[in-house]
Amino acid sequence: NLPHLQRIGNFAFSRSLFALTSLTLSNLPRLIEIESGAFLEMSELVSLELSNLPRLQTIGSMAFSAMPALHMLVLERMPNLHTIDDDAFSRMRTLGALRLVDLPALKWIGAYAFTKLQSLHTFTVRKLPALVQLGLGVFAEVPALTTVDLSDLENLYTIGPEVLSSAESLTSLTLLRLPGSLQLRRECPSVSVFNGV
Repeated sequence: NLPHLQRIGNFAFSRSLFALTSLTLSNLPRLIEIESGAFLEMSELVSLELSNLPRLQTIGSMAFSAMPALHMLVLERMPNLHTIDDDAFSRMRTLGALRLVDLPALKWIGAYAFTKLQSLHTFTVRKLPALVQLGLGVFAEVPALTTVDLSDLENLYTIGPEVLSSAESLTSLTLLRLPGSLQLRRECPSVSVFNGV
């Protein structure tokens, strides 16, 4: 327990802790920022959970990028998290499931934040009421993903270019409404968009 920890600095644990297979960052009451590259290239990590971080505001670029053995990623119950920066969780080739749940202040997911997740098949998005923008290529190169449901994102306004590029298996995309700036590359003709109320 580290009750006074406020920041995890740039590249703090990058290319280290090689034997670590599980990492949980939880119940750190003063943590406000995880800076760029903080946990970059932890090659043996299988499970990563960030939860119950009441003051966390920012996850920096490449903070958790390049974890080739990761199978599970959970991001939930972080009420003040407003930014997931560019490439924050990219290049996790064995990640099968991703949960973004109960992040009420999250407004911005940066470019390529979750790109190159070659094994991703399950993607859960719930309780992100403040999210207004998905950046360039946020979910690019996710060839195993078949279904994306963004209908819970009631304030989503901008979906950037190439947000789902190279999603060859995608057969269902659900949106509450079509953002005025919506740009989706139709690489897979079977993609259907449901435009709800």
